[in-house]
Amino acid sequence: MNERAINKLRRKFIMISMHTFTIVMLLTSGVIYLFNLHAMRKEAFSVTGEIIENGGELPVPSGGIVGHQTSMDNWYATRYFSIIYDKNGKVQDVIISHISAVGEDDAKEFGRKTLDQYFTFGSIEKYYYRVEDLEDGGKIIVFLDFSRQLKIIGRILNIALLLVTSGLVVAAFVVRILSFRLVRPEVRAAEQQKAFITNASHELKTPLAVIRANTEVETMLNGENEWNQSTMRQVDRMTGLIQNLVMIARAEENAKNSERREINVTAITRETVQTFRAVAEQEKLKLENKVRDGLVMKADESQIRQLLTLLIDNAIKYCDKNGSILVSAERRGKTIRLQVSNSYENGKNVDCSRFFDRFYREDTAHTQEDKGGFGIGLSIAESLVRQYKGTIDATWNNGVISFVCQLRG
Repeated sequence: MNERAINKLRRKFIMISMHTFTIVMLLTSGVIYLFNLHAMRKEAFSVTGEIIENGGELPVPSGGIVGHQTSMDNWYATRYFSIIYDKNGKVQDVIISHISAVGEDDAKEFGRKTLDQYFTFGSIEKYYYRVEDLEDGGKIIVFLDFSRQLKIIGRILNIALLLVTSGLVVAAFVVRILSFRLVRPEVRAAEQQKAFITNASHELKTPLAVIRANTEVETMLNGENEWNQSTMRQVDRMTGLIQNLVMIARAEENAKNSERREINVTAITRETVQTFRAVAEQEKLKLENKVRDGLVMKADESQIRQLLTLLIDNAIKYCDKNGSILVSAERRGKTIRLQVSNSYENGKNVDCSRFFDRFYREDTAHTQEDKGGFGIGLSIAESLVRQYKGTIDATWNNGVISFVCQLRG
């Protein structure tokens, strides 16, 4: 796992943790708010019921009465007014002695609005109302001022939101620290893997060199035959594999140490294509290039050459027999677009995105004899593209597969 993947894992952990924490905190705050709102509504229903039972006024509390009549403080603090209608719908009495903010005309207007409501219990502005039928056919409406309780609930909500915000800040700090601990095993594993590949490559070089030397001596003494030729081919394959593995292991180190300067992408692309013309002709493939003039970018020239080499080499290996390969380069905005396309009739049902997985080789891609690839060339190409904050994609359309690189530089 490279540094980019490790940082991506850290960001993903932080994002999931913070989203989870935010949802939990908001749900908790919402439950507290709704619980208090429900309790207030339930209390309003009970108090208005008491007022209705006592003809429009809350009875004066006494020592033997419990429930809402617990103290004189509550009795004085309760603000309400009542309207009584006769059976003809005319106002019979308006009781406003327990509230100073509402006059008789205001009370009647509230009553008129309430009679138009479908529900017999609800709220209008800062008042809870309750409508009940009387035995004589009339109606009574009680309005209870709950503005003080609403302010308290509002303060509770503000405190909850403040706690959520503060909690998020603290959680972000804690989660960030934990994320480093989370990815520490991955970092250690990546370093161990890199060290193993490097050490293994050095250990393998010696026996391969001995095998090559012995085979060359045997060839000089007894001449070439199918056995020593096969041995040399396998030695070359193993040497190439080791070089590619080391290249992957050192990709990040090379990225940090690369020397970037302004380079001529047009010239580099055309030169790289030219080096493959003989190979393409030998395989009876048509190799063309369509490169715009004047393409320049700030990059490491060796890395761009390596990227083009990997893509063109891959195209030659897996192009259809007597097929064609097209290499193009152009500028699009702030990016350089490199594209290598080749004939590939069997790619309709192939998952092209998997070509960038290490050691992945699609069997149906081998339309020609095995060219000795290891399935890591495109993985290396992807690693090179990422060093330039770019993208690389594989697409198939009408019998042609295309590898498109977008490079920033």
